[in-house]
Amino acid sequence: MTSAHKKLLGAVVFGLAAVTSPYANAQNFATIDENSLDAAYDGNFTSEVLNGEYDELVTITGANTFSVALAFDAGAWTIATDIAGNGSDLTNSTDGYDIYGLFTGTGTFTSDPGIIGSTNVILNTFTFTSGTFELYADLDNDNSNIDGFVTSITPDGNDVLLASGDQVISGSGTQIVLASDPLQCFNGDNNDCGSFGVTTSLSLTPAGMNYFTDPVPFFNASIEAGNFSTINTTLGVQTEVDQAVMNIIFTNVPEPTSLALLGIGMLGFGVSRRKQA
Repeated sequence: MTSAHKKLLGAVVFGLAAVTSPYANAQNFATIDENSLDAAYDGNFTSEVLNGEYDELVTITGANTFSVALAFDAGAWTIATDIAGNGSDLTNSTDGYDIYGLFTGTGTFTSDPGIIGSTNVILNTFTFTSGTFELYADLDNDNSNIDGFVTSITPDGNDVLLASGDQVISGSGTQIVLASDPLQCFNGDNNDCGSFGVTTSLSLTPAGMNYFTDPVPFFNASIEAGNFSTINTTLGVQTEVDQAVMNIIFTNVPEPTSLALLGIGMLGFGVSRRKQA
């Protein structure tokens, strides 16, 4: 990618189901300097959303507990609120770079029976209690294929750590499955059975400060939101969510002492279906 192509990208709508998030309609633009990675890249541009796909391994570790390992492969920087927007094409190529993210987390879940119309269903609600997030620039594209990526990725000397976070500020996910067959989604689409949103703390590395040049100081949190396929909630079972859609945006959250008062929730994020080929 000696010169990234600007794309016309559709709007990304971040919505909450029954809960209004203070970040749902935020226009949290970041100025990005790709020249900090290589002089051949685009240079400076402003963007709002990092759009892509992910693989995830979900393991049911106890009667009501789970763990996850997730690998995110970026497709493009986009503008969520401007369909004429500006973005940098991060499509993998032999001379370009990619961006990927790694997330690990643990949490609890509940399975509640209910009825929609005349159909008996189960609402699975996942709540994250801990997690870590890392964002890398992959200068030689050797970690860009996320199929099986979760278990095989090891950052190497050509991967530049841009940012990391070691605290889950808030996070949850939901899916509705059939009571008669908990491996079938109520909506009939097992590849889009539910959604999640997780807010993690965020700190830039020195390389990240050169890559993200504005605002200063930079945002102190990132929101990772996506959709997922059916998750088997049987004890000891591991489910792979394969190449589902995920977006990352940056935001500011209050200091930790204020979070308990605000009770920030992250339920039911809608995400863009756009991913660069």
